[in-house]
Amino acid sequence: MKSDPVCGMDVPEDGKFRQDYAGQRYYFCSDSCLSKFNADPVQYKSAGSALDSDTAIYTCPMHPEVKQQGPGRCPKCGMFLEPEK
Repeated sequence: MKSDPVCGMDVPEDGKFRQDYAGQRYYFCSDSCLSKFNADPVQYKSAGSALDSDTAIYTCPMHPEVKQQGPGRCPKCGMFLEPEK
C-alpha cells in the first residue's frame, strides 16, 4: 500500500490512478486527487508534506473547521491538511 499525497488515504500500488513526477511515482485514491496533484505537484511533491511556508494556515478538505498553522493531518479523518486559499 502507498499513501495518496493529496488526501493521505492508503491506496494499492496496482490501482488505476498513478502519476510519475520528478523521478518518483505517486499513487492516488481517485481521479479527483490525481487532478489536484497535477494542478500543483510541487505542493504535494514530498508525499503529503506541502512545501509552502510553515506559517501558512492549513485546513482539512473534508472538515473546513479544522485549521492549524503549518501542514499536518486532520484529527477527525486523518487526511492531509491543505493550505488555505
